[in-house]
Amino acid sequence: MSSRPAGWDAPEAHFGRSSHPEIMLGAPSQRAEPAQAEHSRLLEKLRKEPFDLADLRRFFEQAQLLAAIPEALVAGQILSLFEPTIEVPQSRFRAELMLGEEAWHFVHDELDPELLQLNRILWTSLRAIPQLRRTPESSGLEERQRAAPGDKAGLMPAYARITKLLGRTEVALYQKPRSDPELYALPCFPPCIVARAKLVPDSTVVFRLAQLLVYCEPEHAVTCLLPETEGRDLLGALLGAFGPPGTAGNLSRAGKDYAAQLWHAVPVRVQSQLRELVRSRLPVLDYDRLQGRAALCAARAGLLVSLDVRSAIEGLTGVEPTLHDFDVHTQLGFEACYANSRTLRELIRCAFSESYLALTGLRANA
Repeated sequence: MSSRPAGWDAPEAHFGRSSHPEIMLGAPSQRAEPAQAEHSRLLEKLRKEPFDLADLRRFFEQAQLLAAIPEALVAGQILSLFEPTIEVPQSRFRAELMLGEEAWHFVHDELDPELLQLNRILWTSLRAIPQLRRTPESSGLEERQRAAPGDKAGLMPAYARITKLLGRTEVALYQKPRSDPELYALPCFPPCIVARAKLVPDSTVVFRLAQLLVYCEPEHAVTCLLPETEGRDLLGALLGAFGPPGTAGNLSRAGKDYAAQLWHAVPVRVQSQLRELVRSRLPVLDYDRLQGRAALCAARAGLLVSLDVRSAIEGLTGVEPTLHDFDVHTQLGFEACYANSRTLRELIRCAFSESYLALTGLRANA
């Protein structure tokens, strides 16, 4: 990643002033070799370990010294949140240059095929449980509130771009005059998203849309779209109906009812397969753990659809309740957010991944 992409201007034109004036681009060549080794070491640390700001600043310095433009852009965008002396170009991340399959794997970094299959079977089976079978109409929505794919006004252009990037074009958008909350998803078949009419697609809204679209995926919908009580009861019902004896614990009345209905809803030819999937994935069939996996996928999706890393971080802090008490635009606030949010740490880790840096390097040529 240290070579200069064709089409870039001189690095000093992009990065303006630095809080470390002793780092001069075009330094003597004998400094390059140790700098490259240090740069590679810090990059691996940023990808794999929690880091402190001294690491990030040093990495930014080395990236400038080596004219490693993508790495310097990403590090500079993060530091610019709370260091006004660092200036970075306002160029848009071109996620559309990523192939659909690449984007899917970027979001679903730790793919578990068996868990994916199990959750899809479970979500599909909910259609046979009357009390969980919801439609937009039963939730108070009207067909005239459904945004048409070709709409050029309001939220629809941004929504169309994001759904295309994430491969979720089947998820409909409804725009409601007095929606409260202003943006949420409904567990219909297929799920849909409801937005307050005339909502402006700022960084927080863009990030929230990506987050909700991930939650609408069949592999995440049970734990992220259903009300928590229903989701927990349903997971218990799955264990009660298809898990080894004793794994379901004490089911609630609703859980026992769901278990009976699941047993009848799953075709006989699929029941043995589902029993084997439950047995093999039993250690991870925990409500909180599944929600945590979904949150990490949502963070990666938010990074993918945001204009740049800084916008993605600002969007995440706007949608994650645990971060609302901190100001990410101060160093202390950023450090508190980083320490308290696994999703923020994952977002930053992915910003230094090979695939993200590769597309960052292409932006100037697009």
